[in-house]
Amino acid sequence: MSASAQGASSRQEHENPTAELAPVAGECDLLLRIRRHVDLRAMVSATARGRKLTNVFAALLVTLRMQISDVLFSFLRNTSEDEAFARHHHIAAAITIMHDICSNTAALVAWHYNLEQQNFVLNRFRQLSGWGRRLQKTIISAPALPLVWLGGSLTQSNQQHHQHHHHHQLCDSECRAAQTRDRRMEVETPFLLPMLFALQSTDLPLLPLAATLARASRGYWNTERDIFHVRTPTEQGVAAGTVWSLRTARMLSLGCVTVYFTDCQIQRFHFEEPWPQVPLHWGGNFSPKTCQIPTVSPNSKILDLPGKDCTYLSLAARDWQEIMGSLSAELLIVLEGRYAISRTDLPVVQVFFKNHKSWEKNPAARKALWPVLAQYLIKGQFEYVRNGEPLPLCILPIGAVPKNTPPNWRAILDCRYTNRFIDKWPVKYLSMAT
Repeated sequence: MSASAQGASSRQEHENPTAELAPVAGECDLLLRIRRHVDLRAMVSATARGRKLTNVFAALLVTLRMQISDVLFSFLRNTSEDEAFARHHHIAAAITIMHDICSNTAALVAWHYNLEQQNFVLNRFRQLSGWGRRLQKTIISAPALPLVWLGGSLTQSNQQHHQHHHHHQLCDSECRAAQTRDRRMEVETPFLLPMLFALQSTDLPLLPLAATLARASRGYWNTERDIFHVRTPTEQGVAAGTVWSLRTARMLSLGCVTVYFTDCQIQRFHFEEPWPQVPLHWGGNFSPKTCQIPTVSPNSKILDLPGKDCTYLSLAARDWQEIMGSLSAELLIVLEGRYAISRTDLPVVQVFFKNHKSWEKNPAARKALWPVLAQYLIKGQFEYVRNGEPLPLCILPIGAVPKNTPPNWRAILDCRYTNRFIDKWPVKYLSMAT
């Protein structure tokens, strides 16, 4: 086959993600379902092509995590349940397959995953899909009707019921007091997405859980910031009905969280530790004058725009395939915009770090590097956060180190905080010529 024909075949498969891979004789139903799924079928090539498993699953898990997150965002945009179910049936099918893989590793064994690889896959799938997750459930007032969407009814002894009843009465008064506060105290719930991943389980399916969390999108903090009271649609405090709670497992950034429900409406979130109120530095809304594209000469008004642009490399993927035919796995991942870092967890609490002294106390480095940062903005590598828009979750510190070539300084970003959530895996540096 010619290089152009190979490129056309590769494009056709890329542009038609629903095209099924050819089944292998003797494969069970689970293996066939994995092959037919547009995202999970990447598992087939993880060992067959000799790719490192971590590389393949890093991109796969990021894709699945984004699709799960999009379910919540759909409900936050007031998408109807029928439309949401129709739009997100692929990720619902993926979660079902992940549950089946976790309960039966036959597919991994059939594709020659070794024991270490099997444990890696099972650990990531359990964390992402909630398979095997057991949340601590407590009934505070006797249920009038079974909670069908939980996948089972909840039970509790009378002794446990009396132990929690008084606490519930106190929390009711707190909730009513919170919901009579000034409207200016109402804020968006800042932790819905991590709670989606923390609560998702076989008892709490993704779509109904996301719809329930979306209805808890605004509320109030108590003074200590360890209880978040959800603003109910009627703004009348806690409604009558079955009162129960769920306690999550310990999370890296949040600890354990207890969620209180009335029927299927979330009333409040209790945190083990106060939710941090990140101190931010206040300043002007404008970047410094040195943050601008330099001109081609001192007296010219023509901007010296960047001559090279790697930001939109993915737009040239088709040309690369036509010229080169078959592409290496690493290059294909970059060209398709699927490059990802394998993560063990994600940060969920907003953090703010001061810049290093090598930047703050170094006027020469700032003067040299602000034009470089301006080029990053022009090329789209950086995004400007406008005044009044939500700040990024993690604001990491930058510094400056000297180098031998112009502008004689290099900007560095201190990622030690976010590196806590990343798998330890070897790094191999490749140039585009390689």
